[in-house]
Amino acid sequence: VIYMLTRRLIKPIKEVADAAEQLMHGNYDVTFKSNIKEQEVAQLIATFQEMSNRLKQLESLRTLLIAGVTHELKTPVASISGLLQAIQDKVVDGAEREEFIQLSLKEAQRMHHMVEDLLDFNGFATGALRIVTGQIELNAFVRECVYQWRTAQEEHQKLEIQVQSVREHLQVEGDAGRIQQILINLLNNSLHAGASRGVLRLSLYDFSDTQIGIDVADQGKGIPQEEQPYIFERFYRGSVKKHKVRGLGLGLPYSLMLAQAQRGQLFLRESS
Repeated sequence: VIYMLTRRLIKPIKEVADAAEQLMHGNYDVTFKSNIKEQEVAQLIATFQEMSNRLKQLESLRTLLIAGVTHELKTPVASISGLLQAIQDKVVDGAEREEFIQLSLKEAQRMHHMVEDLLDFNGFATGALRIVTGQIELNAFVRECVYQWRTAQEEHQKLEIQVQSVREHLQVEGDAGRIQQILINLLNNSLHAGASRGVLRLSLYDFSDTQIGIDVADQGKGIPQEEQPYIFERFYRGSVKKHKVRGLGLGLPYSLMLAQAQRGQLFLRESS
């Protein structure tokens, strides 16, 4: 009896040991054949299986992160290198030389923004960023955010932007800096979607008895139906956008995390 029980316990433990060795060599697809009924051993196998699954997810995320960053940063690096090389070799001069310098600065600024997005997202995901809440008069705050965003670059000034509110005064509790980040991300997305062709409208309304809603609606190209379930996935970028707009695909996932950290929510209401 002791011999049979020992064999019965040793077999699954040996499988766990073999699985641990597979994990050490980078293979996270581990499975267990033994159907053990002893509670302690069964719990050990279940815990180990869960650990291997999580390690697999983390490894997948790390691979996506490296691939995404590499892909998005190599283009501006190559562009800056080519522009500066042309200046150094005196291929261009005068006004054209100045234009090449300005293009290099813009590319460097885009790289800076991408790295900042990445650092902010990683910092927030690990709990390194704090949320500081306070009272905000939302009508004035949203109009100020839109004004700052619109005057930041010349292309924004061409937009027709309307801010509508359900009441004259809307007092809410939240982190002003984080709410501004969310709004700027949404406004940038609208601009990239071709919102300059129509009205960009921000509507403030009573979402529930305790929450105020802010709708950001544009008349751009919209999001294809098949892409809508994935827009809040990390590093996901639509088939059209990824060929025209540089970025890491972290704007919406980061904005969603910022909203949820303030007991709010961010979602796509509709898109045609």
